[in-house]
Amino acid sequence: MEKLTYVYLIRHSETIEIEASKQEENEKIILSEQGKEKAKDISKLKELQNIDILWSSNYTRAIQTAEYIAKQNNKDELLKLNEKEKLSYLVEQLFSL
Repeated sequence: MEKLTYVYLIRHSETIEIEASKQEENEKIILSEQGKEKAKDISKLKELQNIDILWSSNYTRAIQTAEYIAKQNNKDELLKLNEKEKLSYLVEQLFSL
């Protein structure tokens, strides 16, 4: 019997309110306190328990959200991908599972 692969795409949680005009600044926006609480709640979802691999973009808020999921799953490794490598790497990894 073939093992099924499930892929969950989760957008980062709520961020603090700032005006970010440049992409660099946008990448550094952090989670708000409410966003941190939501990320903690998301990390406890049944579907996200016992995951094999966890990827995140290199945006600070995405990493923060993913770190809650990693901690809940006792995962030390969190793969951070920049925008250019993200799609091709994900597709390659998904088809090699």
